[in-house]
Formats: sequence, C-alpha cells, structure tokens
Amino acid sequence: MAAALLCTAAACQDLRTPMGVPEDDADMNRSIARARAEVATFIERLERPAAGDRLFALRAPVRDGVHVEHFWLDGVRYRDGSFEGSIANDQEFVRTVKFGDRLRVARDEISDWMFVENNRLVGGYTLRVMLDRLDAEERKAMLASFDFTIE
Repeated sequence: MAAALLCTAAACQDLRTPMGVPEDDADMNRSIARARAEVATFIERLERPAAGDRLFALRAPVRDGVHVEHFWLDGVRYRDGSFEGSIANDQEFVRTVKFGDRLRVARDEISDWMFVENNRLVGGYTLRVMLDRLDAEERKAMLASFDFTIE
C-alpha cells in the first residue's frame, strides 16, 4: 500500500499504483488547504525556476461519478489561472482518465504541488502526510526510491 505517493515519471518509475485516502481525512484536507494557500510559490518557481530547481509536479482531483481520485501531473504549465500537465500515476477508481492523459485544472482546485530545489523537496504536503502514515520499513523504502530529500 506504499504506492503513488509521488509519481512523477522522473522521480519514481516503480510507484505508479494509487493509494486511497478518505475525502474527510482531516490531515489530508489541511495539507490540501496549505498547498492551495501557498500555490503562488509554486507558480513563481515554475515560471522562473532557480538554478537547482527540477521535478515540478502538481496534484489534482478528478471526479468520475461518485469517485474522486487525486493524480500527480508532470510536464506542468501555468496559463490564465489554470495548470495543465500529464497524469503521472495509474488510476484506481476513476475511469475517465489514464496515465499520460493531459489534464487542465484551475488554480483553486489543485490538491498539492511540489518541486525539488537543490535535491530537497519543496511543497509536497500530501506526500508528507502519506509518508508519515507508512510503517518504518515502507517509509524507508519509499524515501530510498526518491532522488531528493524530504526534511
């Protein structure tokens, strides 16, 4: 169950399986609110990356009937108040999208964002919540699969 915490193609090829979280999860909802409140930081760096910035990714919900899944997008661009990127993890419940599909999402509908600055994760608030919930062995394996650090 330690899958799909972060699934940008460049970061972890082997972690494309989804991981479910209930919609009323308080910790996850706080992390989503924080990501939305701080999204200007992501936009600024996405549009004007500093030396050492890489792996820009965004997380966004997709609704399909009663099902909602949050997908990581890579190859992200921002324009006219919306983000566009390619779905970078496999779906579990939602059948209207699949890995590699392009998705457009409004700025105020994102659920997370991240980039790596000098090999250190910036953002990734939902990722941090999910990592904290793994047992020690799963967490160690997940962290070892990343080519950046999480402080």
